[in-house]
Amino acid sequence: MIHAVIFDMDGVIVLSESIYTKIFVDMINRDLGLKIKSTDFEKYNGIRFEKRIENICSDNGINLEDEKYIEMANKGRHEYATNSMQSLKLNIGILDFLKELKSRGMHIGVGSNGSKKIVEELLVSLGIRDYFESVIAFEDVDHPKPQPDIYLENANNLFVDTQDCLVFEDSISGITAAKRAGMKCVALTTTMDRMQLIDADLIIDNFTEIDVDKLDEI
Repeated sequence: MIHAVIFDMDGVIVLSESIYTKIFVDMINRDLGLKIKSTDFEKYNGIRFEKRIENICSDNGINLEDEKYIEMANKGRHEYATNSMQSLKLNIGILDFLKELKSRGMHIGVGSNGSKKIVEELLVSLGIRDYFESVIAFEDVDHPKPQPDIYLENANNLFVDTQDCLVFEDSISGITAAKRAGMKCVALTTTMDRMQLIDADLIIDNFTEIDVDKLDEI
């Protein structure tokens, strides 16, 4: 029986992936003299920005020091936090879904590969921080997604067995992390198409398609 629901942040709670993509694509092209497209960046959705930049560099025959990948990732995060955070919107139907979960006494958490500071600030700015009992981000674990640590730590914080947790994700990396944690996973088509999300237990377009009373049937 489902006793806890854990949400990824970007692309699940908030519609932010397209903004991140523009920031990082523009930065990579400007700083490295490349001409990558949005699709080149989006194919690595769900993993840390440092690794995404490294993968793109590798795809283009560029090898940088690890410190450079970290520097560029932090630069992109800073631009996002400074200029874009206030313009973000919640995913369709999620506020009503959170209210329904809360009214039924469901435990609720966030599991993100992103920065803890940015995740916390974003939840507050969106007015939804009080819905979440547990917020686990990159800094809280030894291994990010696709490893299960972020979701296992959430289950531990919420005092719920992993088989009683349901995860909402939008990336292959996130689905893999949830499955490795022994949890059911619902995927949203926010950033990837249905064929890419096929390993999820259920695929939806937005939260209006989810019935809180039928979570145990997933």
